[in-house]
Formats: sequence, C-alpha cells, structure tokens
Amino acid sequence: MTSTQPPATSQLDSTNELGENEADENHEWKPALPLLTAETGCHRWPVFADKNASRNRNGKLDQTRNNMKHNLLIKLCLFFLIMPDAFAQGIFQNLGFEAAQNIPAPSVFGGYMSPSDALPGWSCYIGTNQASFVTYNLIALDSATIGLISVDSTSYSTESFQPPSDIAVGRYYLSLQYGFSGPGYDAVSIAQTAQLPANIHSIQFRGTYPLSISFNGTSIPLVVLSSQTDYNIYGGDMSQFAGQTGDLAITSYSHFAYLDAIQFSTQSVPEPSGLALFVIGFGMLYCHSWRLK
Repeated sequence: MTSTQPPATSQLDSTNELGENEADENHEWKPALPLLTAETGCHRWPVFADKNASRNRNGKLDQTRNNMKHNLLIKLCLFFLIMPDAFAQGIFQNLGFEAAQNIPAPSVFGGYMSPSDALPGWSCYIGTNQASFVTYNLIALDSATIGLISVDSTSYSTESFQPPSDIAVGRYYLSLQYGFSGPGYDAVSIAQTAQLPANIHSIQFRGTYPLSISFNGTSIPLVVLSSQTDYNIYGGDMSQFAGQTGDLAITSYSHFAYLDAIQFSTQSVPEPSGLALFVIGFGMLYCHSWRLK
C-alpha cells in the first residue's frame, strides 16, 4: 500500500533552491549544510548577512559599498573643516592703497575715515594700539597719524606741507606720521596677515624715508634700488619666507614718511652694504633724536 504521509524533511530542505537560509516564524536565520552545486560539483556555504544588510547572494559587495560611503563621508567632513582656513588665509591685497571706499566729500580741511574704509585689508596701529581713524588729505603738525592722500588734494595751504604726489602710482598713497600720542611719542604702522607668493624673492616699494619692514617679527634689511627727486625705491630680500603665511608689518619712525606701490617681486635685491646700513641707521637715529626734542 502506498503511503500517503509526506516524506520526512531532510536538513537539506532547510534551504531554498538557491541554497540560501530560510527564516523561521521568529525571523531568526539558521545555518544550512553546504550545498553541492551542479555547475562546479563543489560544496559551498550560503552567504550570511545581518538584519541591516541586503539579503542577497553578494553580501560582500554590499559591505564594500557601505565602507566606501562611510569613507567618502569622512573625507567630505575633513574637506569642509580644513578648506575654510585655507580660504581665510588668502593673499596680500590692496598693496597700492587703491581700494578705499566711502571717500569723504572734498574739503580744504581734509577729513577722517574708518581704517576699514581707508585701507581695506590692512590693520592700522599707533604704537601698539589699533588706530580708531585714518586721516584723509590731512597732514598733522606733530601728532602720530596714518593718512590716505589723493593726488588731486587741495588741502595743503603751504608748500612746506605739500606731500610728494609724484610718489603715487595710482590715485592714492599713504602717509605714516610718527609723532606725539598721549603721554609720549609713538611709531605708526600698518600690518596685514596673508600668504606670500611661492616664487617671491623680494619686497619693493616707493618711500620717502627709511621704513621698518618685518615678516612674522623678523626684520627685513632694506637697500635703495633707485633714487628719484622726492622718493626712493626700496627693496628687501624675502626669499626665505617664500610661500609662508604670516604678518607683514610696515612701521614709520619719521614724521613725514610716505609710502606707495608695495609689490612682491621675483627679482633678487643686493645685500645691504655697510654704507647703506649706516645711512639707514643714521636716519632712524635722527628721527629718534627729533622725537626727544
């Protein structure tokens, strides 16, 4: 008599036709015996995946994709953390002092501007304190001031106070007036923090008196590259700082010092001679003795 009872379920029946694990009523996954495949004649074990992974025969591919996404997310986070600082460093700007904005109306008495309007990109100092204003077309008699001067100014009533307008390359140039400030006399300076060009060899500028140039607190010796009627072109070696980010400071110890056309050059400058250093030192000493009078 033929039996009507169903055949006993073997352990091989615990897997489906693909050899993958079947879930019980509690959705728990149980291992199966290795399967003998017709294609290769070899045994293989079914692929196991956790409950959060895709349940297919290529679980390793899913895991690889997840790792790639995770690594990409980390790289994006690092990019957005690092790049703002890189962009914030920037390059030096407004080296010719032509970026002034909100210029005061013309006046025979000159005017006053905020440092951010007069010299965008630069910080202004009287001694070690930040300046609260910058004069416009105005020369002080003995006060320590920083001033922006236009070549078409009519603010000067006497020839003795007429600044050398031929020093200007554009419309504006700068006056740096060492002088009286509060209880004593102070030097004046402008400073800017940015990145130097990678191929820089020297800094050059137009000036009437020797100025003190420093980068990150290191003094830059200057030489006179050429002499004009009312100003000199100065240069200093900065090759050792090429590509670096730091603070460029320009300080005046003279009451009638004018400045314009700062530029970073790929040209080298000669080393200061003993005579040049003597002349520059004597000039600073003279300014110091004038301060004590």
